[in-house]
Amino acid sequence: MKIALVQMEVTQEQPEKNLQRILDLSRKAKEQGAKIVLFPEGCLTDYVENIDKFAEQVPGDVSCQAVWKLAEELEVYISFGLIEEDGTHRYITQVFLGPKGFIYKYRKTWLYATTDRIKSIRRHRNEPDDFDPGTGPEIFEIEGIQASCIICADTMAGRCLKLVKELKPQLVFYPNNRELWQPQEYWEKIAKAMEAPLLVTNRVGISWGEHCVGGSCVYSKEGKLLATANQEGKEETLIFDLDQLSCP
Repeated sequence: MKIALVQMEVTQEQPEKNLQRILDLSRKAKEQGAKIVLFPEGCLTDYVENIDKFAEQVPGDVSCQAVWKLAEELEVYISFGLIEEDGTHRYITQVFLGPKGFIYKYRKTWLYATTDRIKSIRRHRNEPDDFDPGTGPEIFEIEGIQASCIICADTMAGRCLKLVKELKPQLVFYPNNRELWQPQEYWEKIAKAMEAPLLVTNRVGISWGEHCVGGSCVYSKEGKLLATANQEGKEETLIFDLDQLSCP
């Protein structure tokens, strides 16, 4: 079974445009044989100035419904990142939808407190000020695979890595929204700490003046790099055969 790791260009605060890109790129991934399509963190809107204006309910609002419709048509699984509204709460959420509808959502738990450097350039990203934390990683099933999901800064917490390891997933979905990429040793350490294969996506394009470079990749549970996309800020869909990880 093949997975598509999509590093797409995201236009800040334009969910309609980004949703259409998600749909178009999902179709192309299906044409390349992908059964699962993974998009980056926050790819529906990027970070925004007005959280409430762009927050959506999951899975009832327009974006999830549109992706569900396509997943049903293509008989694939699609995962993308958005700002979730749940009553008075707001979350950085990764949604998983399949041919039969909603499967799972993961809410980012270890939120990223922005640095002074990012405050001066990439505004609207002091996550603890804007979002509520989730409840941490879990196991969920997708196409017969026991999987888990974490988001970007979650891995800065040793507690996160410990919990994932205890869950013993067959693979870990790891969407990101990063302007600065990390050296190979960074991802190796995460995969080894969790003792699980790591499927990493990252976005490209400009986020509030900051260039995002991509670099989507796959690591084995031993920390071996198995596949990688460009780190030059160019859109790319990395197709990877999960049979290399001994997944179903």
